[in-house]
Amino acid sequence: MSIESDAKTKAAATYNAAADCYDEPASLKRLLEEGGAEAVEVESESTRHPLGTPEDWWTIALGSGYRGTLDQMGPEARERVRRANLSYLREHDVRSVEANVIYAIATKRPV
Repeated sequence: MSIESDAKTKAAATYNAAADCYDEPASLKRLLEEGGAEAVEVESESTRHPLGTPEDWWTIALGSGYRGTLDQMGPEARERVRRANLSYLREHDVRSVEANVIYAIATKRPV
C-alpha cells in the first residue's frame, strides 16, 4: 500500500468515525452536551430529494458531507465514482434520493 493510499484510508476511517458521532439525533445531542453545550434541541427530518436528471445526484453529492470524501480522491478516481454512480442511477431509473437531516440548536457558556 502506498503512502498516499494509506493516508486516504486513514482519512476516510477518521471521517466515518466522526460522522458516527452525529448520525442519529441522540448521538448528536450527547456529542454537543459532552462538548459543554446546554439547552440542546435536536430534531430530525427524513425526506427524499427528487432528481430531475441523474446528474442532479452529483450536484447534491458535491454540496453535501460527501464533498470531503470526493475531494480526497484524485481526479481519475473521482470521475470513475461519478460515472459509476450516474450509470447506476440511469440503469435503475432512480428518481429521488434520501435527504435526511439532523438539526441542532444549543448554547454554550463562554470559557
